[in-house]
Formats: sequence, structure tokens, C-alpha cells
Amino acid sequence: MPSAGSQVQVGRWRGSFWSRTSRLQSLASSDWLSSDEVAELDQLIGGTGLGQGVVVFKIWSRDGRVVYSPDRALIGRQFALNNEFQKTLEGEVVADISSLDKAENERERARWSRLMEV
Repeated sequence: MPSAGSQVQVGRWRGSFWSRTSRLQSLASSDWLSSDEVAELDQLIGGTGLGQGVVVFKIWSRDGRVVYSPDRALIGRQFALNNEFQKTLEGEVVADISSLDKAENERERARWSRLMEV
């Protein structure tokens, strides 16, 4: 069972996450993030518990364009949409063990053979 101290820490992390990501609502009306939003995501992934255990964090637009990635070379690139992506657009949470054979996983393939994609 977690201690009271760890529950407080989790609560702080959740509050930090939600206060920072509330600005991402701009994606509802735009396909791009501002440089301030990208910097906030960088800090969130690199400076909080969210980034622990996460290999890579990407945000996609509805048309398959990468709007956030720690790999800046991916931002703005568009990739083919697959069935799993289409399901997420309909509100379904999809998780899969990926063999990383898709083009957008080139850097990950260099280090890992498979990863969980959510």
C-alpha cells in the first residue's frame, strides 16, 4: 500500500500534468502547437514522473501529422493512417505491441525491437 507521502506526490504530479496540458486544448481548433506549448511538453516529459518509463511521447493531428515529438525532425511529417489510429479518432483507447516497422518509428527501431504503443 502506498504511503501518505507518495499519495501526496502523485497528487502533485497529476495537478502539474493537468494544469500544463490544459493549454493543449488549442489542438481542438489548430493542427499545430505553439513553441511555448512544445517547451511545456518538453519540461513535462523530461522534468516530471510522466517521463519515467516512457520511451517516446508523440502527439498526432487528425490527418496523421506529428505535432509533438522530442525528435524535432518528426514534427510536421505526415504518415499513413492505420486502423488503430482511426479507432483513436473515434474515442477508443488502443494499445498494441509494435514491431516498430512503421516509418515514424525509425529512431526507436535503432534501440528496441518492440515497444508498447498506446
